[in-house]
Amino acid sequence: LSNASNYTPCAGEDITISAAPSGGTSPFTNIVWLNNAAGFVGYGPHNVSPVPNSIVNYPLTIFDANGCFASDSISVTINPKTSIMVPNVFTPDGNGQNDEFKISGLNIQKYHIVIYNRWGIQLFESNSISNSWDGMGSKGIMEEGVYFWTIDYINPCIGPEIQFEKGIFHLYD
Repeated sequence: LSNASNYTPCAGEDITISAAPSGGTSPFTNIVWLNNAAGFVGYGPHNVSPVPNSIVNYPLTIFDANGCFASDSISVTINPKTSIMVPNVFTPDGNGQNDEFKISGLNIQKYHIVIYNRWGIQLFESNSISNSWDGMGSKGIMEEGVYFWTIDYINPCIGPEIQFEKGIFHLYD
């Protein structure tokens, strides 16, 4: 088989999965699609609307004019449209739980975060979602209080535009 590639659409996006035989004797009489959860799916190119945050495998078998067959599978992984999860509290007290202000998300590109104290002084900045803030300032752990953050990023499942979000969180020691 050729063109039995894997797909990674965004949530809510319908796709058509297909496969093209290579070798064998035409005409190719059947392309049989299966789904492990649903059983038989159909013949020929097939439209699917997979569930967000899921990975669905579609095994397929193609039969040629001589009754010979080849099997393969296509994996469809759905990317959710929602992307940024921001905590509203963190406690950099060294107890191993919730010690860092860490943003998580999916499908994030061109990420940028800035954290400010209540006087608007910048305390932290990063261009990587894998970097977290440990609550440290120039004189040690920052005092308990409310802090502000701004994040801009691109999520291709939302669109090519830069998304901008802002909010507050509480630091408790």
